[in-house]
Amino acid sequence: MLLLSTGTNAITFHDAAIERDEKWVAKAREFAIVKKTLKELRETEDRLQKELIELSEGVDSRGGGYIFTCTPRLGSVQYKDIPELKDVNLERYRGESVDVWKIEMELK
Repeated sequence: MLLLSTGTNAITFHDAAIERDEKWVAKAREFAIVKKTLKELRETEDRLQKELIELSEGVDSRGGGYIFTCTPRLGSVQYKDIPELKDVNLERYRGESVDVWKIEMELK
């Protein structure tokens, strides 16, 4: 599915997708292979990071040319849970909309 998003005016595959030529299809197939490879690499990266965390035994570590450190990060503010903001229109503070392109495998 191809999705164009320009704020509130979303155009879906059924509305505006254009059948493309073989050059486009070949690039889409290449894109799919790269996307799958990246997913597999991310999974491997996540697994290795978990193993490094375990092997670090809770302390910053160094080895093999790498330094592995832990820095605490504050959690996200849950604005919807703040009673004083219940009647505040937070949309006034939202940044500009952007175009988002999404590419997925077509189900047949």
